[in-house]
Amino acid sequence: MAKRANLIRIKYRSTKFPDFCPVCGKPTTTEGTVPAMTLKQRAEARSLNTWSFASSRVVASTRSMPAGGPMRVFIPACDTHAISFEETSRVRGTMAALNGLLIVASIFLAIIFLATYASTATVSTTVLFWLVVAALGAVCTYRLAGPSALERAVSVLDVTSDMSRILLKISNREYAEELLRLNPMAAERAEPSSMGVIE
Repeated sequence: MAKRANLIRIKYRSTKFPDFCPVCGKPTTTEGTVPAMTLKQRAEARSLNTWSFASSRVVASTRSMPAGGPMRVFIPACDTHAISFEETSRVRGTMAALNGLLIVASIFLAIIFLATYASTATVSTTVLFWLVVAALGAVCTYRLAGPSALERAVSVLDVTSDMSRILLKISNREYAEELLRLNPMAAERAEPSSMGVIE
């Protein structure tokens, strides 16, 4: 369960973000984007892509968005971590698709390997090699289909349809405290029990 200090509810249009990157702490030079969806949109996105293991992580991918795509929250960040939604969505969709294929290939190769061993009592090094390659590929594509460093640092748990209020989960405690300090009237801590609930 997330710590209380890291759950921040903000009035987005009147919120001033800290001038240091939430990922690395360097001074901000530009803005990155983080996808923002209501809980209903998030559930719909996941239900559309249940065919691969990685697709459950591709909540920010264009391939898994409901019609109209996601809303976007602009977060000041350094040049390294200010990744836009457009820059990552195509890669994530591709990684999720590849992950599904590699999982199927891994299962198929495992069946062949076990059948060969059962019938001949010998280990097929060729099949074993490709099984390991497919399994490692599935792990790598799963990781690549996940959220960016900026999304891990500042993630949107819930948002109103007009984006007037947003519930954020912030991994950097210093960043969360500075956000609260800068916005005494527009930001407040949220209880873990209210996670994903916008009032």
